[in-house]
Amino acid sequence: MNGLTGYVAPSSMLAIMGPSGSGKTTLLNVLAGRINKRRWEGDVFINGISADRSILKVVAGYVPQDDILYGSQTVYEALMFYAHLKLPHLSDQEKDKRVCFLIDELGLRKVKDSLIGFYGSDAAASGLQRGISGGERKRTSIGCQLIADPSLLFLDEPTTGLDSYAAEAVIRVLRRQSQLGRTIIFTIHQPSTEILNLFDQLMIIANGRTVYFGPQRKALRYFASVGYPCPPDENPGDHFVEVIHRETTNANVELDQFGEDSSSDFENEKESEQENPPPPKYVPRIPTRTDLPRKKLKEKTDEDDEKKEKTDEDNEKKEESTDEEEMKKMKEKKEKNNGKEIEQPMGGMENFSIEDRVVELERRFQASKYSKKKPPPFPETAQLPPLRRASLWVQFRELFKRNSQRVIRDPAAAKAGLAQNVLISLVMGLIYLQLPKNQAGIQDRAGAIFFGVVFLMFGGLMPPLSLFSVERKQFLFQYMEALYTPVIYYIAKVVPEIIPVIINDTIFVIIMYFMLGLWMAPDKFFINWVVSNLLVLTTQAFAFFLAGMIKSQQALISVFPLFFLPQMVFSGFYLNSASTPVYFIWVEYLSIVKYTFRPLIKNELEGASFYCTPQELQANKGVCPYTLGDQWLIFRDLYDFPIYGDVLILILFFLFYHAMGMFFTRRTAIQSTK
Repeated sequence: MNGLTGYVAPSSMLAIMGPSGSGKTTLLNVLAGRINKRRWEGDVFINGISADRSILKVVAGYVPQDDILYGSQTVYEALMFYAHLKLPHLSDQEKDKRVCFLIDELGLRKVKDSLIGFYGSDAAASGLQRGISGGERKRTSIGCQLIADPSLLFLDEPTTGLDSYAAEAVIRVLRRQSQLGRTIIFTIHQPSTEILNLFDQLMIIANGRTVYFGPQRKALRYFASVGYPCPPDENPGDHFVEVIHRETTNANVELDQFGEDSSSDFENEKESEQENPPPPKYVPRIPTRTDLPRKKLKEKTDEDDEKKEKTDEDNEKKEESTDEEEMKKMKEKKEKNNGKEIEQPMGGMENFSIEDRVVELERRFQASKYSKKKPPPFPETAQLPPLRRASLWVQFRELFKRNSQRVIRDPAAAKAGLAQNVLISLVMGLIYLQLPKNQAGIQDRAGAIFFGVVFLMFGGLMPPLSLFSVERKQFLFQYMEALYTPVIYYIAKVVPEIIPVIINDTIFVIIMYFMLGLWMAPDKFFINWVVSNLLVLTTQAFAFFLAGMIKSQQALISVFPLFFLPQMVFSGFYLNSASTPVYFIWVEYLSIVKYTFRPLIKNELEGASFYCTPQELQANKGVCPYTLGDQWLIFRDLYDFPIYGDVLILILFFLFYHAMGMFFTRRTAIQSTK
């Protein structure tokens, strides 16, 4: 971005247009405080006061291009989620009233109780692929930001991906919100003629520089004045983008030909007060609530539209003579400069510094008719109430409820996990059906138990890896809105995932245990169940830790074998602990698989008696190698450490990995604001 200057007043809509890569979203993010001040130079003012994030969090809302919605929620639940976290000072009845008002205001009554649904990458991880339409999703996203009744609303390409009808419906919603007292600033690529006519002001940028800034309905005349008239049968939005793209890429025309700010001088403007607001220092104070009651404003909307249309027609007639004079001046300048187009942006300010432009804007404003008008009695920005964050309990409650809804309402994932556990346990049960207590039975027990450990480990690992990375963008966006703390988000994310994991693990253990014919004693079964669940929960904790540390899902899938394959090798099944090289002993000490396999096999073999078949005796020259399970455990160096010691180590790993997961989740959130 280079030398961008502009302003926007309350009750108006500013659209920022330009080709792809022109800097629209970057400019919007700077204005909305989404990019750290250390990464750009310049100033943004709200009511003459330098805007920082603390002010913007109170007075502004931001709707990103990609909808930050959870498909497992209904429209009503999504809005109530924001109401609980953004309006903690209101009663539940007042929140419900506010949400229902917005649902009616945004035309979402018929889908109030419909699931939002999943799209794109989210749909691949869920069975809830069907939901409300794209336009309804966008209006729901807008509603989430309107919950706190912001004075400013920023939107990044709100019509992207929508059909013409849905796109126009969204812009009309924004138009209505501006008529209710809000200031709307949004980016848009190539709007239709109908949508373009709904804008109050228009800023067109290319390569980070201003091509045009001024009233929307004067843009066509300006482009015609610099030699680029729009054909009668062409969409003006397409024409603007086509001209900019052609002239800045093919002909290498300097943007100064268009000008960094192409609005007319204040003293020559004949615009209505709403369409030509004063410059930043004199913009009326932004209210935290609209002065007039919403109901009265709502009743006056249609009447205001009619008056505005009438005023626009009068202004068009008054401006015809002025436009003709401007065209003559442009032609004279062109002739004096050997036919080259010369435009004086903002009336001769193209070579001014940013500070000089502000001074010049101030001078022109004092000379204009607007300086005689007193601003409405809006409250001072400095007196804005502090941002109110919901209590930690409310944050946890709402996040836990939302995450539980995803678990409950995602039947495909639940059924897939359950079916996988049942199928694998049945297959393994048939393979190792009712193991005998001969010498082969010892090795078969060890093999079956090791396979179960590996299966449960991968089962606990994959869901967090996929879900946590998919939800990262929602988490970071809502963290920037100060909806909740990273630690509360992490805890509320982990807790709902525990119950389904324990249920699936219990089913797997029951089927495997009884089909294999393992030691039929209540205490033995209980130990097997406890250790198996600790394995899954510890692996799940490790997955959350990895997901918090590594941002890319592809990178996660690529690196996780590097963590677990060595653990499998040094588990005590493939390699005797006594044979572990000294320089790899640390891998064995960090192996979750070892601390699971060792207590499970010890629980099964310790104190158990075994025999040799005639074939086994013959193969061992009449000697039965292992008549007691303890002998095999001693030979494999798995006997000395107590079972409760392994259980305590697994619990410590569980707590450690979750602590690291919280740390990296918090670090990622903080880094996103830098």
